[in-house]
Amino acid sequence: MNALRRLSGFMPLLALMCLLPLVVTATARAQEFTFAYRVTINGSVSDWHTFGLRAGALPGVDAFDLPEPPPPPGFPFQTCFVMSEPPVGLPNRWLSEFRPTTGDNAGGVELWHVLIASPDGGANCRLEVRDLAPVSTSFDLYLIGGTGGSEALALPAVLDFPVDGAAMTRFLELHFGNPIPVEPGSWGNVKALFRR
Repeated sequence: MNALRRLSGFMPLLALMCLLPLVVTATARAQEFTFAYRVTINGSVSDWHTFGLRAGALPGVDAFDLPEPPPPPGFPFQTCFVMSEPPVGLPNRWLSEFRPTTGDNAGGVELWHVLIASPDGGANCRLEVRDLAPVSTSFDLYLIGGTGGSEALALPAVLDFPVDGAAMTRFLELHFGNPIPVEPGSWGNVKALFRR
């Protein structure tokens, strides 16, 4: 009888331990994000480029990261993701780039480098960004670059800006969890502050 009383005291703890894997799995799934962008310049439209966080993704290149194929002959511009530490022997042009849901992004911020290369200086560049797999986890997505500093994107988003060079750099920055929003300012001085 005493043994049963002692065991009954552990039942809530045992039940919690059984549920813990379910809680961890739900948290990991809640942090998965899938977004896409495409670019239009002078009526020519790029493919959709996908990015985000996946539970099965690995740091660096894995099956979720797809190389950007060369543009068709005569296509007037190129856009792609550029990795900060590209794999040796592969062109650093990516159609899809996914990061793991755990690891370096523990602070709740991830940054993707987008390259837009066009010889049509002054032409209108339209950037469309959308979420492909909406989840209940809160997030903010920002476009950083150009002279406009950072801009919060309400998805689906459509932004127009002029082609300001042969190779334009923009960044898509994902904030998730509880980070403090990006400070306004020039794109080179944008900082993310975190609660400690």
